[in-house]
Amino acid sequence: MHVPRSAQRPKLCPDPIDLGDGLVLRRGTREDRDKVVEFVSEIFGDQGPDDPPVRLGFAVYARNYFDHVEGAPHPTADWDSWTLVMDGQKLASCMLSIPETWTYGDGDDVSNTEGSPRAQLTSMRAELVGTDPAYRNKGLVRKQFAVHHDWAKLLDSPMQIIMGIRSYYRQFGYAYAMDLSGGRSGTVASLPPASAAVGYTLRRATKDDVQFLTETQRRSASRHALAYDWGTEEWNYALEGTFQPYHYWVAEKDGKRVAFVKVDSRWWTQGDAAEHEKGPSPAVKRIEIAEGQAWTAVVPAILRLLAEQAAAERASDKPAPKTKAEEIGQQDDAPIASTGTAGAREEVKVANSISELPSSWSYSLSFGPGHPAYTACAAHLPGTTVGFAYYVRFTLSTLFPIILPVLAHRLGRSPFAHHTGSLVILTRDRGDGGHELHFENGGVTYRTGEAPGNVKYKDRAGRGADVALFPFTTLYAIVTGYHGVGQVLDLFPDAAVCGRGRALMEVLFPKRICVGDSSMV
Repeated sequence: MHVPRSAQRPKLCPDPIDLGDGLVLRRGTREDRDKVVEFVSEIFGDQGPDDPPVRLGFAVYARNYFDHVEGAPHPTADWDSWTLVMDGQKLASCMLSIPETWTYGDGDDVSNTEGSPRAQLTSMRAELVGTDPAYRNKGLVRKQFAVHHDWAKLLDSPMQIIMGIRSYYRQFGYAYAMDLSGGRSGTVASLPPASAAVGYTLRRATKDDVQFLTETQRRSASRHALAYDWGTEEWNYALEGTFQPYHYWVAEKDGKRVAFVKVDSRWWTQGDAAEHEKGPSPAVKRIEIAEGQAWTAVVPAILRLLAEQAAAERASDKPAPKTKAEEIGQQDDAPIASTGTAGAREEVKVANSISELPSSWSYSLSFGPGHPAYTACAAHLPGTTVGFAYYVRFTLSTLFPIILPVLAHRLGRSPFAHHTGSLVILTRDRGDGGHELHFENGGVTYRTGEAPGNVKYKDRAGRGADVALFPFTTLYAIVTGYHGVGQVLDLFPDAAVCGRGRALMEVLFPKRICVGDSSMV
């Protein structure tokens, strides 16, 4: 299911498209690098020319897909993953399409056919969608999304995702259906005591940790209905690639790896004077523990060690180590090359040094609405932070055949084990043949429903069929587990179920935590 760059992979926008008025939509080339980098930094560096870190960050992000790093290129995207709308030699609009491998299910192993299986699927993530103000309101983004979705179809991708402008992407068939961030927070007053970190250390992750990182991340997938599948190539890129929006740390106890930590790299850089005086505030994006470890022991140790590191940094007269983006930005004409772990901080050990931190210093765990760390460390996480979500689009006729093993497993654990019958799922009352899941003694098969417009919902209901009608994109949040069936029925009066439709839907698509984490970028 992995979709690496290759000559055999179908091309995005294989031929230029004439949009009229002198505008042409085409695929990017390596020679477009400087043009795209300048455009992206201008369009997305919206805090103005007086905020160079923002502009530089977006410039390095875009440039990353043009200059491959030897030994750690992006696993699935490069310059020809861009669509560009050109007006002669002027760039009017752009969009980046990133193929990714995700898993869907209840277990932690895509090869597990006896326990709780997970199904692999190709997802397509859109990034850096932007248009020059002079060319807006011309439908250029819509044209590029059509090409993006065409490429998804060629790659057999049943799911497309994007984060960005609130509500904007609904017009392209997306629904707010997967958590992205938000969580819990604390201050100096709520930190664990120094004794919580005795025997623990934190160090920057290296390529030697890739197997541990991969295994630990994949085991954590069982908590989520959908999970981004980080393989060896993704981890190598995250650790060694040029664009590093996050730092990865490994927690050890007595020389044994016990967890990994993902921290927003921006908290290691020097912010404005007030923030630098306060000291770096860790925005932790992920903590996953090794098998056999206790959340109640490992997470307090990590929180304490991050505070120790922040205090040591504040007390030091040395400036914060430059991020790779900053290093590269000072040599703009130099080719981007991997700097590995150069500049990584020394190993962090407990030193009871947090007296350097002011009372206003804070930390946050942004793992979405639910995570074991919140329960295990509730006393150290008294605050909450507001989150956001991914917008998701499904091609259901491609998705359902892929996830049939998961649906069969869920059915087998329910009162519908060995059930024979069928469930028709509609997204429109008429003009929609529906999606039919057929059950035969516990097995599940899929087929598209009756001819479009042939039978209305009320006619199916009248003859006692098991039917579920969830209008248009309202079904997507049920499939991801973001909303339960009952929630959608309460929210949308035009949604309806009949027969055993609701009970079957609740068994096949239970409400679950679903937090997307594809931000390895």
